[in-house]
Amino acid sequence: MKELMAMNPSDDNFGVKMDLLMDEVTRHIAMDEEEMFHEARRILPDYQLEELGVEMQRRKNTLKIA
Repeated sequence: MKELMAMNPSDDNFGVKMDLLMDEVTRHIAMDEEEMFHEARRILPDYQLEELGVEMQRRKNTLKIA
């Protein structure tokens, strides 16, 4: 981030560094989601998991429209 903030978007390496950052953020989110969902499956009863899934899908659909 620090390097990107110091760069001009027209710099040759800006796109490469931005792609690397996006890959790292995506990978980090996937790891967090995996841990979070594993823990939810461990502690929540099936009906709450179902309710959580429905709510997440509803929010996802809302964000796609907006």
